Amino acid sequence: LVTWEAIFHAEQPVGALGDCPSIAAFAEAERMGQSTEKLFARLPIPLLRVCRNYPYALHGYPFKSADLRAIFYSKDAIKDVLASPMLSEFSPGLEHVWFRENPHWSPQLLSPLEIRYVKRAKDFEAKKKTAAPKP
Repeated sequence: LVTWEAIFHAEQPVGALGDCPSIAAFAEAERMGQSTEKLFARLPIPLLRVCRNYPYALHGYPFKSADLRAIFYSKDAIKDVLASPMLSEFSPGLEHVWFRENPHWSPQLLSPLEIRYVKRAKDFEAKKKTAAPKP
């Protein structure tokens, strides 16, 4: 059985999350004692925001922001995922699957690894906002 968590923890996520480091890559960098900085350093602020929120979406966080709801919870979001060559063998039967809001969402659903991932993305987002030139 292929789950959304398995798909989005894959080495190369696609679609709106396509440039976000996967949680698997983040875990591997930690396991190997490598800096996770390179995973987030090249990403622009808007994408860091998406990456920071993707572990929440995995567990159905009820986003208040319309753009995050559209990125993670629209029925069209699955089209980008299914277009990935990596998933071609799993695509049959997945066309009716997408992230869904979880009415029972709670912070306890996030794993310690996902919490560290969110913190790292948030740290880079804040660092880039601070370094950005003021108009």
